Order: sequence, then structure tokens, then C-alpha cells
Amino acid sequence: MSFSKKRDSLLCIVIALMTLSGCSSKNASNARGDSYERLFKSLTEEERVYSELEPVMTAHVTHWTQPLAQAYVEEYSRQFRMTPEEEAVLAKEQLAEVETYVIFIVSMATREPDWSDLGKSTSMWRLTLESPDGTLQATPVRVHAISQKDEVSKYFFKEMGSFTKTYKVLFPREKFQNLERARMFITGPRGNVKYDFALRGKVD
Repeated sequence: MSFSKKRDSLLCIVIALMTLSGCSSKNASNARGDSYERLFKSLTEEERVYSELEPVMTAHVTHWTQPLAQAYVEEYSRQFRMTPEEEAVLAKEQLAEVETYVIFIVSMATREPDWSDLGKSTSMWRLTLESPDGTLQATPVRVHAISQKDEVSKYFFKEMGSFTKTYKVLFPREKFQNLERARMFITGPRGNVKYDFALRGKVD
């Protein structure tokens, strides 16, 4: 084999290896993104309120657990190419929040847009977190409305859309620290829905 042919053969091998390496890196990156999305969906429940066979309200509720918060940090860091120091700061913030509060991401669509008003003190809906037997009950410490124009939130909060309003709802964790499970209720004159979540241990 001539030197020229050997050189061309080696060049082809190098290019092939570089291509495979790039594909592997891209696949690994996509896998991490898919992992966050799968976990988010596994912790999300959907319920609807009907009136005369027509939906009045649809709400997707996601339990923002410690594993989901950690997956969020990793995916956020990957998307924005954060330094290890920046990622550590974000992780500390997320961990402190989930240790203090039971957190839910609520994406709500209502027949009348004005009915989706969880962030208002005069809301037509009441949010409560309760023990399975109903003997413990708490209302949110805070309900934060997430802007529909926030494209970053749309990426991470998978049920956000043109016809939904999304909220971050925080309940006091201390009151429920000894419970394995709890139920979150959205109640009001238009109807009631219930969501059942594991507070610790294995997630169903």
C-alpha cells in the first residue's frame, strides 16, 4: 500500500472515530434531558372537573420532590453550561426549598380564562394539603404565578401551554413530616379534584 493510501485510510479512521464520539456525546446529553422529562411526567397527575359533560377545569399537578429538584438542577446546569460552583449554588437553593416545603407545580386550564386565578387572594378555588384521613390540613404558604412568557419555565414545566396558567404552590412540610402520603385538593363552587402523592419513600 502506498504512503498516500495509508494516509487516506488513517484519515478516514480518525474522522469515523470523531463522528462516533460526537454522536455518543449527543446521545448522552439527550438521555439526561429525557431522564428529567420522564421523572417529571411520573410525578404528575391530571384531574378534571365536568359540568354537563363539558370540562370546566383541567389541572396537571406535579409533586416537586427532592429527586425531581436534583434532576432539574442537573438539566438546568447542562442547558446553560453552568460552572460546578454555579450548579452547587442552585442545588443548595433547591434542596433548602424542598426540605422546608411540600411543593407542587400546578398547570390549570379553565373554561373561562378568569377562573384560573390560584395566585389571587380572592380566588374561586381553595388549595389544601391534607393527611389521608383528613385530620391534618394546611393551606399554601405561598402561591407563585409563573409567567406564560417565561420560555425557560415552559421547557422545565412540561404542562405549561397557551391555554394553561401555571403556579408553584408551597405548603409547610413540618406539619406533614411524619406522614408517608398526603392528598392535595383543589376545591370550589365549580367542583373539586383530589391528588394523592407519596411524601417520602418509594414514589408510585
